[in-house]
Amino acid sequence: MNRLTKKGYINIEAIIRNNRQLKLCRITESGKKGLKEVLKNNLEPSINTLGEYIRTIVKTWIPNEERIQGMMSCFPYHCEPSSRKINEDDYSLINIERVNKVIKELDFSKHRLSRRLKEIDKTISEYKVLLNDLKKKREENMKIIEIVDDEDDFVNF
Repeated sequence: MNRLTKKGYINIEAIIRNNRQLKLCRITESGKKGLKEVLKNNLEPSINTLGEYIRTIVKTWIPNEERIQGMMSCFPYHCEPSSRKINEDDYSLINIERVNKVIKELDFSKHRLSRRLKEIDKTISEYKVLLNDLKKKREENMKIIEIVDDEDDFVNF
């Protein structure tokens, strides 16, 4: 706490409440900036590592990659397909596996998106049917109002 105070990241205030001495710590603006920087540089990689760890454990129970992808898609970390930085000149087995994994992940994403697009198309079709029904009902229940030409009555008005 002393180091954070000396660096200006927090302010410490001693207060007495109910006959007890308490220390009230408040983060400063520079502390907020520093915290954001630390989290930006460290938290996301840590969460990604945790996600990969969970994926590895789950893979031992469920060998089906599609089911694993479905479960991991709701995990709150940024799940880019495995390192897309691929050396096109590297024909090692590791690089070939990396490319294969990227292809599988992209195929899975494509499958999920196409399923979602089919659901959207179905919903659009249902709304189009509803729209046609509403137009038809409006046409059937519409009353025609005859417009009479009374120009002569309004000439001297």
